[in-house]
Amino acid sequence: MSGESRVSRRSILLGGAAAGTIGVASAASYLGLLGESSDTGLTFVPGGTEKPGAADAPYAPDAAGSQSATASARALATAAQVLPAGPTGSGYLGVYPPGGVLTTSERWFGGPFDIVLTFLNRASYQQMAASAVGSSSAHGGRTYNIGIPLCPSNGSLRATADGAGDIHFTQAAQAIVDGNPTAPYFFIRIGWEFNLTRASQAWSSVGHEQDYIDAFRHVVSLFRAVSGKFQFVWCPNHTYYVSGQLVNPELSYPGDDVVDVVGMDVYMDKQFDLSGSNTELTAFNYKKNARYGMQWQVDFAKAHGKKYAIDEWGANADVPTYIRLFAAWLRDQNYLYSCYWDSNSGKTDQLSGGQYPNGAAQFITEFKRWTPANIGGALVRWYDASTSAKARADATRLTAQGETAMWEDLSGWQKWANNTAPGQAPTFLPLGRNGRAALRFDGTDDRLITPSSGLPAGSSGSTILAVGFLDKDANGDAYAFSFGDTVAGGLRGLNSSFYGPIRGTLYGAGNDHTGALSWRQNSAMALWALDSGGNPGSRLWFNGGAPDYLRLTGPQNTRAMSGYVGMRIGTTQFWRGDVQAIVVLSRVPSQDEVNRLFGWAAYKFGLESLLPAGHPYKSRPPLVSR
Repeated sequence: MSGESRVSRRSILLGGAAAGTIGVASAASYLGLLGESSDTGLTFVPGGTEKPGAADAPYAPDAAGSQSATASARALATAAQVLPAGPTGSGYLGVYPPGGVLTTSERWFGGPFDIVLTFLNRASYQQMAASAVGSSSAHGGRTYNIGIPLCPSNGSLRATADGAGDIHFTQAAQAIVDGNPTAPYFFIRIGWEFNLTRASQAWSSVGHEQDYIDAFRHVVSLFRAVSGKFQFVWCPNHTYYVSGQLVNPELSYPGDDVVDVVGMDVYMDKQFDLSGSNTELTAFNYKKNARYGMQWQVDFAKAHGKKYAIDEWGANADVPTYIRLFAAWLRDQNYLYSCYWDSNSGKTDQLSGGQYPNGAAQFITEFKRWTPANIGGALVRWYDASTSAKARADATRLTAQGETAMWEDLSGWQKWANNTAPGQAPTFLPLGRNGRAALRFDGTDDRLITPSSGLPAGSSGSTILAVGFLDKDANGDAYAFSFGDTVAGGLRGLNSSFYGPIRGTLYGAGNDHTGALSWRQNSAMALWALDSGGNPGSRLWFNGGAPDYLRLTGPQNTRAMSGYVGMRIGTTQFWRGDVQAIVVLSRVPSQDEVNRLFGWAAYKFGLESLLPAGHPYKSRPPLVSR
């Protein structure tokens, strides 16, 4: 389409990130940082095209941008850390919540987000480091995407490259790791939206490309000297012009050795994207096809062998078609993650507040995860370690030692597992293995007791899914979960035998079902199903692989369902290690449900790498709609 629109910096047409302290950035503080002249020279052409000829005229760096990177190269060479493999799979979902309150977004969405988007303070090097304290632990069990200012608002890229903020960047890196020591990795977005020219964003690379490259590489070296857990994100903003010339972000690429993820910030603004005869379709096509749009991002990342992600996206209008198209693009291209700006801070894109009902409903349709609740009436127990925080928040549900005395049943049956005996309840770990929540059982007397209740009348069998870790020092049989009674065929449980193999046990019903995979010293997902039909049998799955089948010769009794988490009924066979989830069904699941249960557990507890090649959810988590 023809025609041009002039856009001010204040409108933040394609901009993205709030400044301010970690987790919370008020609209007032954000806009205050953006208080500046409205005439920037940015040119936006609606309808999916750039200004004619602009693609061939990238902004040229000035002479100051040619300074040597020797200092950064020396610093980088001193970092001997082994780089992390990083996350596997794709389709992780992140959010910037309103007011930094994650529960607001998650209650609206109806489930958890994988990633929390947040930022360190840009006012000074010192305040940047101070704001890193607690930056990675405010929301347990989540991965963090942390925006790191490359220099203070009144500083310069060259000063950072030459070491002006070294001690503070090092302190920030250490604080991030200390705040979440079991997390496998952190996404670190250094100097985001560098191709913009906002006065509050002193790390703009426009005209200072080499300074940006030197500073980026130098900060990477400082972070790597602290830990190998950081995944560094190079994050340009979507297509941007200065004085009619297209800014080429490739001129500021710091190098394959210091970039793990190629990110991008992409915002739809109704004033421009939907002006005139533009539609939601043309708005999306522009975001995808612009010279430095999302198609360029994917192509550039693949050419450099990098993962790619959308670090910020949003829309300030009720645009369900745009959201549907955007979500389909993310899935089709296998983006590592995407983070939605669910906030009216700096821009009015919040979906959780009810201002865009059609867009909000479409977002949930496109992104809501499948959970065990989607199985329906066959779900009779569901214990998830991430809900243990609810028990901890209620002092009446804690033992004298501060242990977790109750574990909420999410199945709808309200059969909370509990134990109020002092010293005999497990310890809640908000940051357990892989940075995910877990209950730690001591192997001596820790257990939680599940209330007595029979399986529903007409139950065709029973199924137990357990996600856990057995400590290497555990001895003898150890039970993650058991239920029933001690009559023949009445007790069943999922446990580890003396030498470590995962085993399903049906007391007095022929053979115990012992598998080949060891639970000892390994996190594992195990699913054991008992069929009570005319051909009774036991099926045992490990980590989403093919099932092992064993015919049962003895009786099955399903009349009782009292039991224990972390112990076998009537014995002293205790679990020493972590339990992260228990799911119990009153029938044998279909193969599709089995696949979804393992996909859900893998992405919930950071175990995606355990899924076998070819598993339908190896590369992305199960969704309700897919």
